[in-house]
Amino acid sequence: MHIAPLAIHAPLRTRKAALIRRRLSIVGLAASALACVAMPAQAHATAPTQLAAQASIQSSILSSIMQAGRQPTLRATAHPSRNVLLLLSRPLTVNLDDQRVEDIFGYIAETTGVPLEIHYLSDTLDSGIDPDWRVTMNITGVPALLLIERLIDKANRELDPISRYEWQFAGEGRFEIGPLEQLNRRPKVELYDVRDMLFVIPNFDEAPEFDLSSVLQSGQGGGGQSPFSGNSDTDVDVAPESERAQTIMDLITTLIEPEEWSVNGGDAASIRYFQGSLVVSGPDYIHRKLAGYPFWPSSLTRVGGREGIRLLPATSTRTAP
Repeated sequence: MHIAPLAIHAPLRTRKAALIRRRLSIVGLAASALACVAMPAQAHATAPTQLAAQASIQSSILSSIMQAGRQPTLRATAHPSRNVLLLLSRPLTVNLDDQRVEDIFGYIAETTGVPLEIHYLSDTLDSGIDPDWRVTMNITGVPALLLIERLIDKANRELDPISRYEWQFAGEGRFEIGPLEQLNRRPKVELYDVRDMLFVIPNFDEAPEFDLSSVLQSGQGGGGQSPFSGNSDTDVDVAPESERAQTIMDLITTLIEPEEWSVNGGDAASIRYFQGSLVVSGPDYIHRKLAGYPFWPSSLTRVGGREGIRLLPATSTRTAP
């Protein structure tokens, strides 16, 4: 199917590459011409000398052309998932007019260079995205990741799937899109240190009174009476640590994908408290919504994206997805 409307704004580096290729087509001719002009009519240079001079001129021209056409590129990191997010932060402008969603995802993958693992509806998969679902949408200058999220939101509204659609990392930077039923098959265990959240600063609302007059009297030869009066031994009511931890877990299982937690009848995620940490087992999209990604690019933070609501501290112990 023709999907020309998708490629309204090709990446700048693609246009530059085409310009470089056109310029390179004249490099050989230019080098030969310059070599001939520089060589006197009665030159006694040997054939190897002529070839060396021609190669030197050609190399100089090639270097100048490449320098002029060089474009800044995204700096790769040692983290595969962060590299994927950097590629998906590139802005896209598309005009979708009744386009197949499979073609749209194919365009995004080709433009950004990120292979998208998408669970499509098929004869062997009864829960997936319908590849023939038609989309009409205008997007101007938004990151590819935000375009993917808008497509997912639109699919959840219009297709009303039994199992909602989401995206996650499936390990080693693999970007996966599909229904929760499929994504839930890749659980992992993470430890989140919540000791700072459990610490309680006592509220001393019955502090002892300070009697200044008794201090002055003691300075005039009186006894050594304490300037403090009142009951300072009142116990402060503080909930047990386990109860405070349970409050945090209740908050998490209520706000983040409540239907997926085992305590709510789901089978995708579980959470327990152990010695100052929350032990969470679940798919990557659960962990992302719980604490975000420590490698989340700032370019995506400025424009949006489902990094996570960060109920837990960003310094929690996490493994790379």
